[in-house]
Amino acid sequence: MTITLDKFLAQRKLLRNEKVRMQSKKNSAGENQFGVRLVDIRKFAGMFCILSALICLTPAVYAQPDVRNDYPPMGLGMAVPKFYDNRVVYFYGNPNLEKPVSDHMPTDSLVFERRETGFEITSAPPWFVPAHLKLDYDILFLRVVSIHSDFVEVIVNELNGHTAFMDRFKSDLRYWPEFLLTINSVEPLFPQDYPVRIKPLSHASLVSTRYAFLKPLRISSQWMEVELLDENFQPQGKGWIQWQENGKILITYSLLS
Repeated sequence: MTITLDKFLAQRKLLRNEKVRMQSKKNSAGENQFGVRLVDIRKFAGMFCILSALICLTPAVYAQPDVRNDYPPMGLGMAVPKFYDNRVVYFYGNPNLEKPVSDHMPTDSLVFERRETGFEITSAPPWFVPAHLKLDYDILFLRVVSIHSDFVEVIVNELNGHTAFMDRFKSDLRYWPEFLLTINSVEPLFPQDYPVRIKPLSHASLVSTRYAFLKPLRISSQWMEVELLDENFQPQGKGWIQWQENGKILITYSLLS
């Protein structure tokens, strides 16, 4: 089935949840959002085979679609270009890592402009599809593949996994644990295979407490301790979910709700 962005947004409006919307507003999401639960948006996205390029264009920001295979490695975390200080962010194709950034010619760039409503990208490569983009909330995240003393390699197209290099010192690097602890709520991508457990062990008993949302509290190499919240965002207990395995991320998340 072919779906346009307008149809996608219209369906999301039908799935809106007022409690989720109010929580999103509380977390500074503003009025321009629907308040759709991640589990609902994931089911809808999977039904229409929507990939991350379309999701990145919507007013809320979601993680990758429900895909087990043929997805680029999770990488090290997220890079945040310092567009407040650098109105042009340069990309480098295949740098000589033995030489400093100043010895290289960029292959492309992002150009930013500050306007009354905030920053906007006025020029970008046609292939630019970052992990997350919503500049009216100062959100621009690119997934990090590797780091060097002078460069950081990022995925610049989430559809095909294409990478480029940036000046490491002109972006903030947030490794996955640090990044995920800033997220308001997460959900397992495959809850039947990776449910919420009482301990960070694959053979531990399942959590029996009813919950609506999972809030990250603590992160280890493969496990995340979460707080169980009800529909009114009141704590109901704690549990553990496995958030990554063999270089694949196992959760979905929203930056604004």
